[in-house]
Amino acid sequence: MYKFAGKFFLSLALCTACVMPFGVQAAEESKDPTARLTPLTASITWLQTSAEYKGLCYQTYNMATQAIDDKLRLNSYVRVNGKLCKEVYHRQPDGSILHLYQPLAIVLDIDETVIDNSGIEAWCLINNIPYNEQLWSAWCQGQGAEPAMCREVPGAVSFLLYCQELGITPIYLTNRDESLREATLKALVNLGLNTPDLNDRLILRDKKRDKAGAKKIVEDMKISAASVLGKDIAQNYSDKAGRRVEVRTQYEVIGWFGDNLYDMPVFVDNEMTNNKEILQARNEQVKSNITKLGNTFFLLPNPIYGSWLKEQTVPPTEMRKYIDDYGFGAWYQKNKNKIHGTSGR
Repeated sequence: MYKFAGKFFLSLALCTACVMPFGVQAAEESKDPTARLTPLTASITWLQTSAEYKGLCYQTYNMATQAIDDKLRLNSYVRVNGKLCKEVYHRQPDGSILHLYQPLAIVLDIDETVIDNSGIEAWCLINNIPYNEQLWSAWCQGQGAEPAMCREVPGAVSFLLYCQELGITPIYLTNRDESLREATLKALVNLGLNTPDLNDRLILRDKKRDKAGAKKIVEDMKISAASVLGKDIAQNYSDKAGRRVEVRTQYEVIGWFGDNLYDMPVFVDNEMTNNKEILQARNEQVKSNITKLGNTFFLLPNPIYGSWLKEQTVPPTEMRKYIDDYGFGAWYQKNKNKIHGTSGR
């Protein structure tokens, strides 16, 4: 399993390496942004047109299908009201045993995991307009109103329908704001993912309850505020940590899906301020979870935006400081005459 997961992550890294530095904002493009190859133009074009992007997405969902099939083959689950469940036993304070059935679930981010939103990035680029939250809200509303605007990430819909057919519950855990619930539900329906309990399985970000929600979870579950999990919930409740805990109290989660490392149940201390320390911590999280990649963690490629390209990780205006020639410059200066001849060509 180690080799299987390792190959998956390596192939993802190799295939996206050529476009990963391309997450600059449309406002930084030229006045005629489509007239020349720019980082953002290349990112959007790669995502919308390349066979490699589609192949990586299909590969991810194919691996997820195989991983789930393996779990069902190797473990015993029971079917309750059409849903596959894990039998759970809890000893109560009075010594009695509580017998529960915990539904199997997969937890997915929505944007660039289930729904392709590169259309709004393309529109901003073509019109030389900086991305902003008002445009994002308009885009989400449009996806709900106009099915043609709602495109799936390749492989996502067939995978989700397969899971639902098996009796596995998809949970959509997104940082879309609660105000976009209706539009998001309509968009998922437009993709063919409509089920009677879809609204209950859509967990959006509600800024009004973030702080209170984090405190309540820590208290209710008797989690130490000083523990890694306690700090994760306190720091990152709005960025899914607390909501993940809530999901896990109700479901047996057998798969996490997203285009961002933080869509997985990992922890990077937000109190760190040194960019290189944060980068190192993010990469250490990947290394420490390598056997889960392709097994329970499934990452989708996204070269346009993400936590990898933020002021606290790699500031967009300082990307050149973070790239490395792996020593080629020094070696080339030392050996270029041998390579090109005495002419130095």
